Amino acid sequence: MPELHELSALDQARSIRSRDISPVELTRHYLDRIQRIDPGIGAYVTVTGEQAVDQARSLERELPDGPLAGVPIPVKDLNLVKDVPIRFGSATYRDFVAPVDDTVVTRLRAAGTIMLGKTATPEFGLPCYTETSVGPPARSPWDPRTSAGGSSGGAAAAVAAGLAPRRPRQRRRGLDPHPRLGLRPVRHQAHARAHQLRADHPRPRRSVHERAHRPYRRRRRGPARRHGPQRAR
Repeated sequence: MPELHELSALDQARSIRSRDISPVELTRHYLDRIQRIDPGIGAYVTVTGEQAVDQARSLERELPDGPLAGVPIPVKDLNLVKDVPIRFGSATYRDFVAPVDDTVVTRLRAAGTIMLGKTATPEFGLPCYTETSVGPPARSPWDPRTSAGGSSGGAAAAVAAGLAPRRPRQRRRGLDPHPRLGLRPVRHQAHARAHQLRADHPRPRRSVHERAHRPYRRRRRGPARRHGPQRAR
């Protein structure tokens, strides 16, 4: 029989509805794995263990209808969760506690999911690697020497390591999505080859916006050009 974390989120929800497992049992299973495994992975920046167990107990009394009711799901540390610290991956917000829930958190609560905690994210979600000053770097559980990427590096590491069954998918305008836990060079190797990449590949044509905003360069003076009709010789 597979372990609880080896089941898909939908299978976990079906087992909860059929009372084969309870939300508290499933939540404690994930919290135990997080305590044992996450120190070497860096998937979570905040774990809300007590709140998760209390939420699971309330769902045992009244389970709402929904495909993921009773399933523990973390949220990214770019989303506000009321009364839970949020850092945005930056030491600037180290002591900031969210006063309200984000829309995605409100909908997850209404769907009957259980929040395990906040997964690690790059500073303000901008870099393509999850290495910040507010927690350990997010590493691939398949090879901890490599990065879990970004901006959902912590969430990707949590799902891959069996520390969460799913994560909310988020797409932000202007963000180029990077593959998580795929084939990607670590940063020091990429930096070491940066000069070769610039030398081996031709520079692409500048966009209209880039040409319009590039620094002004004085054009080199050449031979004077004659204007007007040329006189026949």
